Amino acid sequence: MNSSPKHGLLDSGLRLKLRRLREMLQLDKDLEEVSTYFHAVLVPDDDFVMAGTRTHNARLVQALHAVLNTLAPGGESCAPLILRIEQERMCHGYATWRRGHAIFFYFEALEMGLCSFSPSLHRPEVTFSRFTLTATASGWNTLPRGSA
Repeated sequence: MNSSPKHGLLDSGLRLKLRRLREMLQLDKDLEEVSTYFHAVLVPDDDFVMAGTRTHNARLVQALHAVLNTLAPGGESCAPLILRIEQERMCHGYATWRRGHAIFFYFEALEMGLCSFSPSLHRPEVTFSRFTLTATASGWNTLPRGSA
């Protein structure tokens, strides 16, 4: 049975896909492979797209700015579009930075996410960064972990 995400239940197939993504993110997997899984398996899934509700997460926005400033210093971001899947405590979205574009996802329970940044839609280069939102005495621990 395919339950509507808007009624509080996620399809078991979608839950399995999100669990797999979470596992891939936790392991020291090739970050390009993790990003490819996200784009090839989840993004085209209508249930995934419909499961999220628009939200604001100040901690995530702050972390994204720190990560993007590490990847491409001196940029400014517009307010990112963030969708949250309540049942999985997972956020995903899109932001612009300088003239580039960032696509990201973040698992709240892990306090870990992945950001894919392309400096231009006209150039094929993409930088991947695994990040965490753990607070430290000197600020957020958002330096790219395992950039590719």
